[in-house]
Amino acid sequence: MNNAPRENPPKINDLSLSGGLPELRTQQLDCGARLHIYDGCDAPVVYLSALVPGGIAEAPQPAVAALMGNMMREGSQNYPGEKLAEILDFNGAWIKSDPYSHHMKYSLYALSSTLDSVLPPFVDMISRPTFPADKLESRRRSLAKRIEVSQTDVSYSSRCLSDKLSMGNDHPLAKQDTPERILAITTDDLRRFHDRFFTPSNIDLYLCGNISDDIVRKIISSFNAIQPSGKANATVDIRRYRPEASGRRDILHADALQSAVQISLPAIPRTDPDYIPLHLTVMALGGYFGSRLMLNIREEKGLTYGIGASLMGNTDDANILISAQTDNRNVDRLIEETIAEMRQMSENPPSGEELLRMKRYALSAHSGALDSPVSIVDYHINYLLSGLPSGYYSAREQAIADLTPETLSRMAAKYFRPDQIRTVVAGNPA
Repeated sequence: MNNAPRENPPKINDLSLSGGLPELRTQQLDCGARLHIYDGCDAPVVYLSALVPGGIAEAPQPAVAALMGNMMREGSQNYPGEKLAEILDFNGAWIKSDPYSHHMKYSLYALSSTLDSVLPPFVDMISRPTFPADKLESRRRSLAKRIEVSQTDVSYSSRCLSDKLSMGNDHPLAKQDTPERILAITTDDLRRFHDRFFTPSNIDLYLCGNISDDIVRKIISSFNAIQPSGKANATVDIRRYRPEASGRRDILHADALQSAVQISLPAIPRTDPDYIPLHLTVMALGGYFGSRLMLNIREEKGLTYGIGASLMGNTDDANILISAQTDNRNVDRLIEETIAEMRQMSENPPSGEELLRMKRYALSAHSGALDSPVSIVDYHINYLLSGLPSGYYSAREQAIADLTPETLSRMAAKYFRPDQIRTVVAGNPA
């Protein structure tokens, strides 16, 4: 065995284009639900997700959506919480409930051999939850305490105000909870929100694993048996952003040793042809460890441990968000350096080795959607959750391959506009 050190580094091979995201086959159920199936899995497991319209934006306050998702696991009409937990634990299954902007997502992970045991309680849980008052009391107190603690955190404070500035103060996704309002939430609040949207015809089901015809029949039969309750034509509250005036706002945290900085800019919806190239331009600015902001503000200037830029897109709209924390004395300098890097992106865009490194990172991250059957299905789910246009996966892959310095320069000049910046600083800047 040769233990001598390697004299030459191993060759790096570029990723090739994947050929696209595998398609799902779709069946329309008698109840009106839609079942989307991906069969590409040999492992004896089942991943089933149910997506129902009505999320954070439609809830009377964000905590109602969060608590409703958590309380689903506390029991249903046929399965009290203890019995539900026992069935899932005994059969090695688990469930997850997540609120999104305009949907609730309920997911079941189980072995194919135990699906008969865990599918009935899962369906009962999402269709007929009971929201027991004693369990709600402990969960809302826990959530209220977390919000109370978060309000003292500079990152939380800056992000809350930044959302209001970039989306508009009255946008439903900019709503903020308070401990007092959380403690006032009742079982009836959760039940009304659930019943407003939940009815079989509103459900989109996503299924993958080692899927037999028998498994498909059982799932179809279980969801066809759900009795209609909510409104089949209930609409979600999708609105374009109406940003507040540009400029800087400060939130004083007198005891803070560091300040949190949030810089936001208006962007474009995912359906805009510029969205994908803009997304890649934001990545080059601050979306990975070798980005311009990280190399300058972290590595060279030492102003922060980490700084990142993201294009935050959803069904409603999008905005560019740059986030960092820094010593109170360095706030102004960090903001100035960030704006300077935004200008440099249009005047001196990445090229050569820098561009190649960024494209390799982008394609590697993009290809992660194909890592497993679950990740493939989750990408399809994201089409619904985020309002992705048809063919988005392949279009983004091709855009990465075709990316040029000229594209990066054009996007930066068009969208990185200092006069449109909204800056929030939470802390005690000197």
